[in-house]
Amino acid sequence: MATFAIALIGALASLVSHESLYRALGASADLFPLMSEYFLIIVWVMVVQLVTMVLYYFIRVDGFPVLATTALVVGSGANILLDALLVGYLDYGLRGAAVATGIAQILQFGVLLFYISAWKRRLKFQLHQQQWNEVFKAFTNGVSEWINEVSVGVVMLLINWLLITSQGVTGVAAFTVVNYLIFLSLMVFYGISDAMHVLLSHNLGAKNAPRIRTFLGCAVLVILGLGAILVLAVWFHGPALVRLFLDTGADSATAQLADTFLAILWPLFLINGLNVLLSVYLTAMHKPLPSASVALSRSLILPALLLVLIATFAPQWPLLVALPLAEWLTFTLAVTLFLRFRPQRLVPQMSTAG
Repeated sequence: MATFAIALIGALASLVSHESLYRALGASADLFPLMSEYFLIIVWVMVVQLVTMVLYYFIRVDGFPVLATTALVVGSGANILLDALLVGYLDYGLRGAAVATGIAQILQFGVLLFYISAWKRRLKFQLHQQQWNEVFKAFTNGVSEWINEVSVGVVMLLINWLLITSQGVTGVAAFTVVNYLIFLSLMVFYGISDAMHVLLSHNLGAKNAPRIRTFLGCAVLVILGLGAILVLAVWFHGPALVRLFLDTGADSATAQLADTFLAILWPLFLINGLNVLLSVYLTAMHKPLPSASVALSRSLILPALLLVLIATFAPQWPLLVALPLAEWLTFTLAVTLFLRFRPQRLVPQMSTAG
């Protein structure tokens, strides 16, 4: 209910002030019609998408991961196919992309509604909230995840401003291409970590420290393996990956700058997934403040601080070195907090359980 209300208020506010928002983001007036083609549709789609996302988590926690995953696959697959149809084949442009996302989200929500008829379900919707104390606990424990989401937009805006000041539109375009790879890696790592969240919190409730350690160890190995694969791909095929997103004939300067950015950013692929996992671990173990400190460090405070410091006091340094440096400093903090709040300390009475 809270998600629906917030999303609806956001959509209504966007209708009134969308051009002011465009200006605040630095867009020129001639781009406003093009931006509106997508934005004025997607704000309503977001109402459905956000409600669907919340419902997805409840369904998965209630023991229906197959239904939740099926809905996710149906929505993602439909979005891809509809993008190909509406944007690629029918040439509906940005409006077609927004409509494709909207139809895909409605399909995903429709699949999730099969949960209502599941006779084994334990969760039931109730209009009147009686356990406000539990709501407050959930709110405080989820602060770190909220920080992760909000910080991405803030830091990306700061990077765009600094790059357009120092290297112009070409710098922003080059970073956008490289950021596709960062975003892809984070989505994979968030997927693994979200799955761990349920498993870790269930075993915390069961007071089973060995199973928490086992699940966490498996996740660490998988993330380290995927990080190594990404680094090797960047080392040996970085230019080819960059040029997947560019017209090499028209965008040669952008491609060369993107190659330079990728040579600076690759160290973050080694540990950004571990930082995400350790933040989620601390949330699952009901340690909201330590989790929030990791989330704030990696996604807002350290990147923003280092970006401003480099731009102000060391302009001869590559600006984007701030991002891998922030990840590695955060990793030091995350490991320290994990050692302090490791499973056997939080559930010592069951540390020898099978």
